[in-house]
Amino acid sequence: MDKSNTIACQLYDYVEIACMYKLHVKAVFKNGDEVEGQAMNTGIVQFDSGAQECLLVKTQNDENLQTIVLCNLVKLVAVTENPHFSEVYF
Repeated sequence: MDKSNTIACQLYDYVEIACMYKLHVKAVFKNGDEVEGQAMNTGIVQFDSGAQECLLVKTQNDENLQTIVLCNLVKLVAVTENPHFSEVYF
């Protein structure tokens, strides 16, 4: 995994908080797409283009977890009110 596929270290804290508290989040991608769901876990996922750091989200419409590649995000919004963050820009 090269540096272009990673996010700044301090941003991981927010992603981990979202997973730890199973917050409902909205992920906004660089291309304008959005995904909303419950943050479940993080992980490294192997794609044809290489390994990517990801957030796994449980959406209402899907029984499976949706994989969100972190380096493709522009913003993560906490839909669930919490004392840790409301939105984070990547």
